[in-house]
Amino acid sequence: MSGAARRRARRTTLACFVQALEGKRVVVELRCDTIVRGELLSADDQLNLQLGEATHQPLQGAKREMPYVYIKGRHVRFIHLPGSLEPAAAVEAHRKRVAAAVKEHERAQAQAAQRPGARLAKGMQLELGWQQAQQTQQQQQQQQQAGPTGMDMG
Repeated sequence: MSGAARRRARRTTLACFVQALEGKRVVVELRCDTIVRGELLSADDQLNLQLGEATHQPLQGAKREMPYVYIKGRHVRFIHLPGSLEPAAAVEAHRKRVAAAVKEHERAQAQAAQRPGARLAKGMQLELGWQQAQQTQQQQQQQQQAGPTGMDMG
């Protein structure tokens, strides 16, 4: 499957619908007959879920409050939807958010490519921060242009 086909499939799968629920309170039933309730922080293409302010209720056992829960998609049996959810509107709003994020990313990448010295050594931007890395690179270029100093060439 090509990259474009994967992106197209990603927009039309069940995962897209679950991702549209981000920020809403959901009830997740796991395959081991456990129920987890919480705010859906994020979901990925494999239906791995991150819930915040969650309550974990096993079939037999004590209910536990947790600030954060990560659930692998293979453990999910059902995701119970909020009663007030408009499915079509939620998916459309999610698609618009994703499209806006993609456009913003492309714009930022285009701006970065137009900056002089935008190509730095791998990891330099992360370690030093953009401004420090740019200053360091300019200093290196100036030193290279000036040539060796303090050496007698004769």
